[in-house]
Amino acid sequence: MTVVAVCGDGERAELLDALMFGDADGDADAIFVESISRGYTCIKQVAPDVVIVLLEMGDAAGCQLLSMLKNDRELSDIPVVTWTTRRFDGGLRMN
Repeated sequence: MTVVAVCGDGERAELLDALMFGDADGDADAIFVESISRGYTCIKQVAPDVVIVLLEMGDAAGCQLLSMLKNDRELSDIPVVTWTTRRFDGGLRMN
């Protein structure tokens, strides 16, 4: 299984890594993209089995990426998991 995980910064990438591989057997090939804006291009090239998008509440770029994936006929059948966060006191809170 191939997974593309898209997030906006390094701190979020660590959270995605914990989500994906905390208890897994390591049978997934993962590609981490630390930029929402480059996520679409990577997903288009790789055509993964699953996409995980970690975005902050109110993240316009993240919402645009989700819309682009939905409207692309080649990609619209790929399952997308979204994970939202919000900043509080200098950290991230998972929702």
